[in-house]
Amino acid sequence: MKKTVKLSLPLLLMMGCASLSAEETVEENAELEAIQTFCSSKLAENRRLYNQLKAIEGEKTISSFLVPYNQLEVKMTDSYAHAQLYGATHPNADVRNYANNCVKDFTSLSNEISLSQAVYNALLAVDISEADEETKRYHAILVNRFKLSGVDKDAETRASIKNILKEIAATGLQFNKNIREDVKVLLLDSVEQLQGLPQDYIDSHQPGDDGKIRVTTQYTDYKPFMRYAESDDLRKQLFLKYNQRGYPANVAVLTQLVQKRHELAQLLGYESFAEYIISDKMAGNPARVTKLFDDVAKLAKPGKEKDYRKMLAFLQKMDSDAEKVNAWQDSYLADKIKTTEFNLDSKQVREYFSYPKVRDGLFKIVQDLFQVRIQRREEVATWHESVEAYEMYDGETLIGRFFLDMHPRDGKYKHAAQFPYKTGIAGQQVPEAVLVCNFSKDGKALMLHSQVRTFFHEFGHLIHTLFSGEHQWSGISGIKTEMDFAEAPSQMLEEWIWNKEVLQTFATNEHGEVIPDTLVAKMNQARSFKLGMDTMQQLYYGALSLNLYNQNPADYNIAQLNQTLANKYSPYGYIDGTHLYTWFGHLNGYSAMYYTYQWSKAIAADMLTKFKAEGLTNTQVAAEYREKVLSQGGAKPAARLVQDFLGREYNFEAYANQLNASQD
Repeated sequence: MKKTVKLSLPLLLMMGCASLSAEETVEENAELEAIQTFCSSKLAENRRLYNQLKAIEGEKTISSFLVPYNQLEVKMTDSYAHAQLYGATHPNADVRNYANNCVKDFTSLSNEISLSQAVYNALLAVDISEADEETKRYHAILVNRFKLSGVDKDAETRASIKNILKEIAATGLQFNKNIREDVKVLLLDSVEQLQGLPQDYIDSHQPGDDGKIRVTTQYTDYKPFMRYAESDDLRKQLFLKYNQRGYPANVAVLTQLVQKRHELAQLLGYESFAEYIISDKMAGNPARVTKLFDDVAKLAKPGKEKDYRKMLAFLQKMDSDAEKVNAWQDSYLADKIKTTEFNLDSKQVREYFSYPKVRDGLFKIVQDLFQVRIQRREEVATWHESVEAYEMYDGETLIGRFFLDMHPRDGKYKHAAQFPYKTGIAGQQVPEAVLVCNFSKDGKALMLHSQVRTFFHEFGHLIHTLFSGEHQWSGISGIKTEMDFAEAPSQMLEEWIWNKEVLQTFATNEHGEVIPDTLVAKMNQARSFKLGMDTMQQLYYGALSLNLYNQNPADYNIAQLNQTLANKYSPYGYIDGTHLYTWFGHLNGYSAMYYTYQWSKAIAADMLTKFKAEGLTNTQVAAEYREKVLSQGGAKPAARLVQDFLGREYNFEAYANQLNASQD
């Protein structure tokens, strides 16, 4: 007998079978067939549009050339986005593998187009002197993008670039896959070894048929265990497993990735890949990034040293022989100190943050702040039964659609991210996006406040995508600002989880009691504790990202570079047996640009000054922020967006004040 499954709407749309209802079933292999059909048909369609573009004769105008190019770009972007999402999230391993091969094919065609001198010369011939400002900007972005791709190089060099880009794409996918599929497990012999963990965690971690309790390196297991488990030895064991993900497989993979990117930069006339990739960002060059690191480190170190001394003193009360604080003791000691010094019990805080309440509360905050409406679409089938579909409206006007894929499963992307799904184009299609996280799916499970922050952060990306999807041109629709600004709106939305009035709209315990004023006050009093230490750890990540790509890889050993930078920046120095570089996915996706988080954080702090002056729930400020920043997408340079909103040029003073406060 043939097994039947519910086929997801997105895959039905790929197959051109949108008339099929959510309740109909198909053969077990239908989803694999759907992704195969999607890949082959979209690749053929995109190539046909590309060939038509090259064949355009006569005068090259906005309507005769730029519009068809934009249509091709939309098709290419959306095809890639669909394949990327399914490669990262689909529950069927065969679908994931095929989708990732799809990504390689779409990337290969995109690279071919970016190196086409016929398309580039036609683009240069388009007269945009009388065009509107957005069209002029889109045209300028395209011209610069083609130049950065190496389109003006000779035929032999362009062929080499194309081959290297193909290798980079394949290597990057392998790097991600090795991380995604390497879930390590700590086996415990008894429930007693879970001493210190909250009861809901213990309830969900009972012995299996073999009598063993399994604690994995998934976020939902790892973070609470590292914070609450009383056994220092078990925390160390899990810490080492977590920091050995992707090892040793990704050592060779990352080595190849870094080498190929360096070769690409050399072919394009740059000294390093970092110099190349940062050249069109806000920072402009690696030297400015290094200065950022130096400036932030100078501000963060006093707070780091003060809080480290406090943690060591606390540890020595527990263990008189302790000579230093180790990284696997970080969350545990910090939680203990917050309990004793600030009278803040994080387990009590958790009681007010169940996932459904946080989700619904976040929706209400966004709806009230930006005067929009979010509506569930329960009839829409998805790629997994836990995925939820929604639409966002402004009055009766549909702004966009989004999906929440929020719970862990085998083979799924292990971190938290917003995946674009469909490009918003004014008058043609609304934007769509997918939020992918890994929060516990147990209805009784509670969230750490840090997990609430992650949810708000990623939702900040999502509203940025949806609000910016009303432009004519693909190259400025969506989060198409400079990449080192992209994390500013997301980090900005994190601020709302610290506001008493905001929290009390949704944070209630199982008895329906609202989170008390006193508890929120304690949370804020403890907020700056360990800020200096955490900032230095972020600088370690950023420095590794930059330094891997800012020199000839033949001149260094990755493991030794990692150890050197850990000892320079991390509060705990290098820990034997850890391999950040084999599990840190941003070394592929962000390459040299993990500094983006610090750069964007400083800008977010500056933009927040306007909200704080008027109140975080001020709808007038929110409307201005939406209009002048979020909805603009890439229509203007990021610095101009911030200036339009603040009425002045941005500066780093607000962020410096935050770091200075951690020294008190």
